[in-house]
Amino acid sequence: MKEVEVRKFHRILGIIVVWFLAGQTLTGLILSIEGMKPGGSAA
Repeated sequence: MKEVEVRKFHRILGIIVVWFLAGQTLTGLILSIEGMKPGGSAA
């Protein structure tokens, strides 16, 4: 692969990964807030 192709691939992969990590962060935050509510699951 040429440097331009590697950079393009890396940029696209980074965009995909950042959305995956943002989704994990948001769902984890929501689940932890739900667990802190009275009557929420403490698992």
